[in-house]
Amino acid sequence: MYQRISRSLLGLILAITVAAAPAFPQAPPEGQGGFQEQFLQVKRKQLGPALGVSQQTVDQLLEIEQRYKAMRQKLFQDSKADFKRLQQVMHQPSPPDQEVRSILLAIKQKQQDDQNLHQRQVREEETLLTPVQLARNIMYQKRLLKEARSVKGKGPREAVPLPPPAGPREVSRKTGAVPAESGAFQERESTPAAFPPQLERALGVNQQTAARLLEIRQRYRPLRQQLMVEAKNEFLRLEQIMRQPHPTDPDVKNILNSIRKKEQEMLALKQRQDVEETAILTPVQQARYLMFLISSRQVAKEPQSPGAPLDGGMGTKPAARSGPPGLAPPGRPPGP
Repeated sequence: MYQRISRSLLGLILAITVAAAPAFPQAPPEGQGGFQEQFLQVKRKQLGPALGVSQQTVDQLLEIEQRYKAMRQKLFQDSKADFKRLQQVMHQPSPPDQEVRSILLAIKQKQQDDQNLHQRQVREEETLLTPVQLARNIMYQKRLLKEARSVKGKGPREAVPLPPPAGPREVSRKTGAVPAESGAFQERESTPAAFPPQLERALGVNQQTAARLLEIRQRYRPLRQQLMVEAKNEFLRLEQIMRQPHPTDPDVKNILNSIRKKEQEMLALKQRQDVEETAILTPVQQARYLMFLISSRQVAKEPQSPGAPLDGGMGTKPAARSGPPGLAPPGRPPGP
C-alpha cells in the first residue's frame, strides 16, 4: 500500500512505472530468481528485433538497466528502513519533532534521489536510441510485462518461454495508463467519508487546519487530473503514429517531449502541494498525515471489519507492505 502513495510525501497521486526499466528494481523473492533470469534472457533475444537495433546496442541497454537497478535497490531498501523507523517513532506516546523531521527529510531526499537516478538512466538510453526506437521500447516493455505476468501466474512447474511481443501496439485500455518517464502520472485518489472530522482526530489539529488541508487537496486534484488527461491523449497519439509503417523521428520526438513536459508539470504540482501542506503542520502532524492517508487508502480499497478505527491514528495498522511511501515496489518491468 505504501508504495502507492505519491512521490509528494503528503499527496495521494499514485506512481505508474513506464520508461525502459523498472522504477525501483528489487531482488526477486525467494524462488523467483529463475524467473527473473528467464525474463532477462527473453529481453536479450527479443529487444533487438523489437526496437530495430543491433545486439551490441541491446547489451548496452541491458547493462544500463542492470546498473541502475542495483542503485535503485539500495535506495529502496534504505527508504524502507527510514519508513519503518518513522513508524516506530510515531508509536511513542510523545514523538519528538526533531527526530520525526529528520526521518521525513531523509525520505524526501531519497524520493529526489530516485528522480535523479531515473533522469540519468533516461539520458544514457537516449544516447543509444532514436526517438522512434525509444517509443518502440516503451511499447515493447508494456507488452512484455503483460506476457510476463501471464507466465508468472502459471507457477514454476508450468512456466513456459515467453512468447514474442505482438509489436509496438500495446496500450492499457482498462487502466488508461500513460507511459511517462518517472511515474508522475495516474492517481486514484479517494476522499473518505467524513474526511475533516477524521483528519482532526488523526492529526491532532483543529477544524480550521483540517479544512485547509482538504481545500489544498481539492484545489490541486483537478489540476493533476487535467494533466493526466492531456498526457493520456499524447500517448494515444504516440500509439497511433507508431502503428504507421514508417513513423518519423521528428513526430515521435515531439510527442515524447510533450509527455515529458507534462510529467515535469505534474512533479511541480506535487511539490507545490507538499509545500502548502507542510507549511501548516508540525513534523509530527506531517507524519500522522502520511499514516492517515495510507490508512484511508486501505479503507477505500478493502472491506473494513465492524468497529475498526477509521481515523488512521496510531492504533490503525495498515497492511504490511514491502516498500515505503513514494517508492514504487521494484522488481518488475515497466507497466501499469
